Amino acid sequence: MKERLLYIDMLKAFGIILVVMGHVFNDTDSIVSHFIYAFHMPLFFLLSGVFFDYDKKINFSSMLKKRWKSMLKPYLFFYIITFLYWVIIERNMRASAGGVDTEWFIPILGLLWQGMDGNMYAHNNPLWFIPCLMSVNVIAFVCSNLDKKYRYIAVGVSLVLYCLLCYSKIHLPWELNIALLAFGFFYCGKLVKMCMGGKKAILLALFGVDLFLFSLIPANTHYLSMLGLSICDIPIYYLRAIVTIYIFIIVAKWLEQYVIRAKIMIRAVEYIGANTLVVMCVHDPVKRVVLFVVSKCTSVSIDIIRGDILWSLSITLIIVLILLPIIFTYNRYVQPRLL
Repeated sequence: MKERLLYIDMLKAFGIILVVMGHVFNDTDSIVSHFIYAFHMPLFFLLSGVFFDYDKKINFSSMLKKRWKSMLKPYLFFYIITFLYWVIIERNMRASAGGVDTEWFIPILGLLWQGMDGNMYAHNNPLWFIPCLMSVNVIAFVCSNLDKKYRYIAVGVSLVLYCLLCYSKIHLPWELNIALLAFGFFYCGKLVKMCMGGKKAILLALFGVDLFLFSLIPANTHYLSMLGLSICDIPIYYLRAIVTIYIFIIVAKWLEQYVIRAKIMIRAVEYIGANTLVVMCVHDPVKRVVLFVVSKCTSVSIDIIRGDILWSLSITLIIVLILLPIIFTYNRYVQPRLL
């Protein structure tokens, strides 16, 4: 990997750890939850859009074939594996570890419809991200056939369509609703390479803007999540996510010069950054097992563990360590057969 792009893997590694942490820590009134959910999923959509070339003309079938191999095959594999695990072993105990107990056939319907309503991802909630990202790629492909001057208009149109769907309470398949909201972040990915490291004054100004935007969220409101935004939340959510992400882009580019000096750090960052798809698809079932085992071994209830920041950090670290051999096994034995 080129050194100038190491900061992208740093952001991916940081983002996926926040995803795991966000699913472990369950104090929705905490500033930690507000911070994590303010930008962690927008960050992933933005980073996914970094390498999308809007000026390169490719046909739709070629794009689908590429995404089928890199995204949809792994998605179906992890969907089926985690569904079988949930049905056979875990369904009756999932709710106590932070999940949803529902009828066994609901996730099968979810595979066909991909809607969050009705607990359709009951076996593995984070899987919603993959079909949503696929829908975003389709939207981006359509926009690549537009003149440059109309692409920014397309971002605005996608947000308007999202608002109309929210108002009408219509949920489209393949998470197209959320994709319309996420496309703006995805499109901003093409601007990431243009975001050069800023001066301290700029960074402080961005922190000030970020704190101001955070203060606009009512104190009695839970964190703003991409999956549960109201129409009124969108402006604050978008601005706060973009500002926070830009802060971390500047910080990551600044840290890159120090990470490059340590080969072990480079390998660790690149390894986690290159395998965020596996972490996204597997960490939730692993989380529930870890919570169950730690709770039994320590006689501390799962609710207490998930409500304490230090406990949650420890559980997050354990999950990441457990995922390393799973990633290795998938890359060594499964992925070659899916290609």
